[in-house]
Amino acid sequence: MISNLKAILFDLDGTLLDSAPNLGLAADKMRQTRQMPSLDYSEYRPYAGAGARGMIKVALGHTPDHPIQMGHCDQ
Repeated sequence: MISNLKAILFDLDGTLLDSAPNLGLAADKMRQTRQMPSLDYSEYRPYAGAGARGMIKVALGHTPDHPIQMGHCDQ
């Protein structure tokens, strides 16, 4: 059975790896790029499980229905 194994996939949503610090750092970089003040990591931590949508909501206040244009970074 194992000899037929072609791949092993891991779900790294925080179960095996704490990705919250990196997600918070990336979200805060979006703020800094827009000349917005940094937020403390504790602001991001509760939203790490919500992925990019949660981080963008905290960092920029945007919800999934926000009318931002893709590729437009002035906002």
